[in-house]
Amino acid sequence: MSGKKLNGSGKGTDGKNSPPPGVIEFPSSAERARRRKEQEEDEKRIRAEYRAAQKAATGPLFNIGNIPPFARFFCAAIIVAHVILFVFLDAGERLKILYDLGFIPGAFTGTYEGHWTNWLSPFTHMLIHGGWMHMAINALMGLALCTFFERHFGTRTAVLFVLLCGLSGALIYFVLNPFTTAPVIGASGATSGLFAAVLLLLSQNGQMGQIGRKGPWPIIAIWAVLMTLIGLIGGGGIAWQAHLGGFLAGAGLTALMLKGKLKL
Repeated sequence: MSGKKLNGSGKGTDGKNSPPPGVIEFPSSAERARRRKEQEEDEKRIRAEYRAAQKAATGPLFNIGNIPPFARFFCAAIIVAHVILFVFLDAGERLKILYDLGFIPGAFTGTYEGHWTNWLSPFTHMLIHGGWMHMAINALMGLALCTFFERHFGTRTAVLFVLLCGLSGALIYFVLNPFTTAPVIGASGATSGLFAAVLLLLSQNGQMGQIGRKGPWPIIAIWAVLMTLIGLIGGGGIAWQAHLGGFLAGAGLTALMLKGKLKL
């Protein structure tokens, strides 16, 4: 009779390559290295597929053809208005526009006798900026943040959202400074609202990493406090009230929309 044993498959084996019963056989170092390499390759492939899917879903941020219509219009309107003011008008004409279309609380409380166009200023003040840097910051932030927001919620919602945040900024400034005759200008209330919205959207998508592990609200609270302190320390040149009003409005509106309690 042969000295070979039969394994479970019925094939003959001399038992030298099989571990004794009850003994666990660990893979060799070469086998472990091979498995690690396969795992790393799988992880790289998964990451590459995820990035490709994200790129296909959103497209390059600043590819003109992929920028949503309102984000494009918002940025262009800010730039065009500024070029007209600072290239085609002289200083006197520019100052008149500033007071006619900038938001002046006193025009609504009787401390400033202005022009009938002051009634349009809650909207028009968003397109007027005091300098090239002020304009560039709001135009670029508006383009990037509005693109992100509009891709998520759509064009109609983006239009209403930007207007509401800008109006909220003007409203908070009015409440805190009802009799001032200094005009408030700039799209900072609107862009601050968009920034708050993007924070909430990133948190919902799990894209804030460790900084957002407790949710977006601590970050929003800290940012609101910092915005107020910077405005107060910076003196009267910064309308921090408008920034804060737009930011808080953006956070509140976005939270309600994400919960399904509001539709713009």
